[in-house]
Amino acid sequence: TFNAMTDKVHRYQGLQVEKLLEEKAKIDALVKNIPEGVMLSGHAGQVLYINALAARILGLDPAGKLDGATIRTKSPKLMKLIDAARAGNKMGEFFQVELETTEAGKAMVYSCQALAVSREKVQIGILVLMRDVTAERELERMKDEFFHSLVHDLRGPLTVIDGIVG
Repeated sequence: TFNAMTDKVHRYQGLQVEKLLEEKAKIDALVKNIPEGVMLSGHAGQVLYINALAARILGLDPAGKLDGATIRTKSPKLMKLIDAARAGNKMGEFFQVELETTEAGKAMVYSCQALAVSREKVQIGILVLMRDVTAERELERMKDEFFHSLVHDLRGPLTVIDGIVG
C-alpha cells in the first residue's frame, strides 16, 4: 500500500512539473512576442529578464552577461528611471522617460515606463516597458511645421487686409 501511495505521489508530482513547464513556456512565448521592449530589473539595477526587442533597444546581447553596470553605462537615463521606480513609495506608480537611440542609421524614440512589481507584498523588481514613439514624434513635428508655415504664409495677407480695413 505504501509503495502504491508513493507511486501515486511521484506521478502527481510529474504532472505538476509538466503543468508548470507548460505554463512557463506560454509566458515566455507571450513576453518574447510582445511588440514592446520588456525588461525586469533587480533593485540594484541588474537585469533579471530582458526580451530581444529591449536588448536591441539598449544595444545589449540578450544571451550575454547582463548586469547593473551594463545598464548604467549603456543608458544612464534608464538607470535613473529604475532608481526612481525603486525609490517610489506607491506600488503601481508609473515613472516615465524618453530614450533616444539610433538603429540602422535611423533615430528612434522610445517611451520607457517603469513600475515596481511585487507578489504577495514581496517586491520582485522593477518592470520596464519600452514603446516605440518615433512615428508619433515625427507626426507632432510635421504638424508643428505645418502650423508655423501656415501662420507665416497668412501673416502677410492678413496684415494688408487689416491695414485696408483699419
